[in-house]
Amino acid sequence: MVQTDDSEQAYLKVLLDEIFGMENYINTVSLLFKNIAGASGGGEDKRLKKNVEYLTIYAKDFTSAPVFNDLYDYIPISELVQKMRTEGISWKYTSVLVDPGQKEFLGTTIDGDGDEIKIYKRVNPLIKSISTIMREKSLSEEEAYNKYGSLCFQTAMPQSSIRPRVMEKYKEMTDEPNELISIEYTPKSGKNKGTLYEQFYKGNNFRLFAWLKDVSEEKDGILYKKEKLGTFWDFVGETKNLSKEGQIVFENGKKPERLLGHILNLTTEAGDLVLDFFMGSGTTQAVALKMHRHFIGVEQMDYIEDGGVKRLVRVLSGERSGMSEDVSWSGGGSFVYCELAERSEALMKGLQSAKDSDSILAILDEATEKGLLRPSVLPDDLKKTREDFLEFSLDEQRRLVMEVLDKNKLYVNLCDMEDENMGLSESSKAFTRSFYNLDKDTEV
Repeated sequence: MVQTDDSEQAYLKVLLDEIFGMENYINTVSLLFKNIAGASGGGEDKRLKKNVEYLTIYAKDFTSAPVFNDLYDYIPISELVQKMRTEGISWKYTSVLVDPGQKEFLGTTIDGDGDEIKIYKRVNPLIKSISTIMREKSLSEEEAYNKYGSLCFQTAMPQSSIRPRVMEKYKEMTDEPNELISIEYTPKSGKNKGTLYEQFYKGNNFRLFAWLKDVSEEKDGILYKKEKLGTFWDFVGETKNLSKEGQIVFENGKKPERLLGHILNLTTEAGDLVLDFFMGSGTTQAVALKMHRHFIGVEQMDYIEDGGVKRLVRVLSGERSGMSEDVSWSGGGSFVYCELAERSEALMKGLQSAKDSDSILAILDEATEKGLLRPSVLPDDLKKTREDFLEFSLDEQRRLVMEVLDKNKLYVNLCDMEDENMGLSESSKAFTRSFYNLDKDTEV
């Protein structure tokens, strides 16, 4: 998964098609981060204000990639009802089965596979509207749905083979109008597959009860409507206090923890391994710890010790920002932090701080002596052009030397670990062998 804005997304898609193959493209998710209503100065820029970024998703091999886990968006029922009312949309879950009544066995029919369906008449059932309950119990709409939401329903006319079978059998058994009946059977598919399930039918048209509890979830006493997420994720509220998450300030590209939570919930299970090659502020690693995933984070910038590493130490201690409450995080776990042994990278840093030509030439000479130049660069050619080199400005001299350094030798490669010229300590070698699970006698 790679996140970009609109100026890069099209080029990224083409590049990733090249790397992974068009057949391994999965989705592009739109991420809403900022509301722009009421923004001032809208006419002073030639472009529209940006409030959306994009998450481009590929599989290494689409045919063998696991199916995504279900991912839901949650909104409090009372908030959703009010929103629909404001928009003039009818909210259907307004009836409550206060008491299903006593079960009176009527008989059986069969489903399409010949398996038994038991039919029951419900004696003295009690159904009330949610508004009646609010009035009788002196409850607010929010309180009523939080307390009685699991009993709320709407009726529907389903396209199924079971309903007409039940209707036909009921009419064979009795001439009485149907006030309320229930059936018990074992579904062959769907979320209730393989378990004994109860359904209710109301009225002479045998309208099926569709329960609010089947499309909602209770969290901390509040009932939420849950909608399966597609390719639009709303994170406007998550960016409000983003700078405070993890107690770390990161100027560019910091992601909300709940965004990473979405990604890990969608694609992984506890114990899986997560790789983030641009660790930045350490959000991915913090979330992986909280969600009990293993992780590898890689970062080349110098701020990592004061940023991501300290953040992870706080996570181990149970810090409470971001998605900690969502997963009941209280601390624990462990991580290993190490740095690659520098080779020509040390020379690169020296070039950046060099104050004069003599210092830059000294670095060039050291690189030549240690064999850290690109294979196409000949030391004799460098000597012949030395005077011309001094005619350039210091910035140009730095750039030229950086260009001739072999970038494949920025760090010590594993195969060079035993080379005495690398200057590695025995403890560094021992750690490296442990990291790669190598025996002491293994040749690398």
